[in-house]
Amino acid sequence: MNVTEVIRLAGSLVGDQDNIIIKPQDFFDYINDGQTRILQETDARTSQIIGVASDYPIEFPGDILIGKQLLYGRSNLPKISVEELEIRQIDRTAIGAPQWYYYFNGAIRLFPTPESTDKTVTIFYYCPMPKIVTDVSVGLDIPVGFHNQLVQFVIARCHERLQNQTASERAMREFDKTLSIRKEVAALRDDSFAVVRDDPWDDW
Repeated sequence: MNVTEVIRLAGSLVGDQDNIIIKPQDFFDYINDGQTRILQETDARTSQIIGVASDYPIEFPGDILIGKQLLYGRSNLPKISVEELEIRQIDRTAIGAPQWYYYFNGAIRLFPTPESTDKTVTIFYYCPMPKIVTDVSVGLDIPVGFHNQLVQFVIARCHERLQNQTASERAMREFDKTLSIRKEVAALRDDSFAVVRDDPWDDW
């Protein structure tokens, strides 16, 4: 499915097949919102940054939407917040083998801070932002399996634009329901992010 087909399907299903009321820019906005929402809810795409522990902290990638996982060697590091570290009165300047990762000041950081000689391979997995649709020549940037959910989202927004709140809410409920089902199916199939470490709190 492409942008033109999404516009045609959604427009015909809300009774505005000639795009009299809902203009192309409206559709582009709805498609952009829908693709972002789908990726936020499902993590349906993954990019990665491969490095070594001594490279950290590293800046957030410019296209990051959601962080997913950080591997330190074969260990899956849990994510922790700065607030949790402060509540537990943990010294963030401590040096040693990383037990967690956290976000601070626009960067991804490891705790404890790795030794400058620590060349353990790290992989940060994240879900990237979708490409912004500005015209019909831009391709959809979500997996094909989610294209029907995108159409449902666009239909809901179209009904909202047409001030049919009941139809908009019904379409959005259907979107949420089918997206939830697809998310559960994807989760059952995804066994690539196994946790292979003890609870780090045991050491701190």
